[in-house]
Amino acid sequence: MKRWIYYIIIVISLLLLILIFKPFHFNSSDFTSEKKLRIRDTSEISRIQLLKSDKKIDLYKKDGLWRLSNGLKAQKIAVNKLLSLFYDISIRSEIAEQDKSNVVKLFEENGVTITFFKGEVQYRTYDILNSDSLTYPPLIKRKNSNKIFILQTFRYQNPWTFVYQLNPETWQNKTIVHYAPQQINTITCKHLNNPEKSFSIKVSNGQSQLYKLYPTKKTTDAKIKAIKRYLSYFQNIQYANTIQSRHKHLLDSLSNRKPDYIFEIKAKHNHSKTIEIYPITLTQPKISPVTSKKITQNLYYCYAIVNKDRLLKMKYMEIDPILKDITYFLPQ
Repeated sequence: MKRWIYYIIIVISLLLLILIFKPFHFNSSDFTSEKKLRIRDTSEISRIQLLKSDKKIDLYKKDGLWRLSNGLKAQKIAVNKLLSLFYDISIRSEIAEQDKSNVVKLFEENGVTITFFKGEVQYRTYDILNSDSLTYPPLIKRKNSNKIFILQTFRYQNPWTFVYQLNPETWQNKTIVHYAPQQINTITCKHLNNPEKSFSIKVSNGQSQLYKLYPTKKTTDAKIKAIKRYLSYFQNIQYANTIQSRHKHLLDSLSNRKPDYIFEIKAKHNHSKTIEIYPITLTQPKISPVTSKKITQNLYYCYAIVNKDRLLKMKYMEIDPILKDITYFLPQ
């Protein structure tokens, strides 16, 4: 083969490489824009608002803790994920001028607006667009700016879909009980269907005492190791999801029924919590493939009413460690 053919092949290969990598090329203005978009000092952010049409998530920081507008604690990991996205924004390039008019309409129809506050002052406001109708990866622009940038993503990973999670459940801390053993003063567990299994544990000055509750309350001997182990189970107990306020009739209905269990927890600094556990009745009973018996209750989930007014759905596997009866603590 003649030498000039080799030269042609090399030139064509170089041109192909340039065409392939051109969309990923950064010029100096891209780097400048990238720096302007980033929020490097996230420690001063005191409030974050995410808005899309009629959906809104409002997060605020109080005494070092992030909370939702309803006062409930926010998931720390979720807030940190959002802040880290803006801390280390990476852009691919600015969008082509001829595409801007169409994209602006998409921002208006399907964009998420995110506003960061420092104190009561609006610090930064961004519009994010992540749409199936786009031929681009996700887009970002500062509010009232005509510059629209393509955000850098990696292969099949697109972390920016996270900002479209405007369901409060995504942001809410789902920990229902979290007490270290040394924080607990008293735990009472009532077995409503089997009262003789009910018990109470009182902790004072590092010493634990077990009480029988049926037929009358009285002290009884107990395995100290079993009590210590049981107290450790009241850490990081989480619920599956909140039953929305529109289902208030369900809360009212359960309140008129007898729960399976009632937990009364009293902790230091006057903290107290009451949790009532109710089975979930199946609308259509099933037949067990193992025992051939009729199953009328959900075997995986239950309802929990916290402090008489908050209705949650919980996994049995989450609360199974605390569903003990008094025999768990009694010496053999």
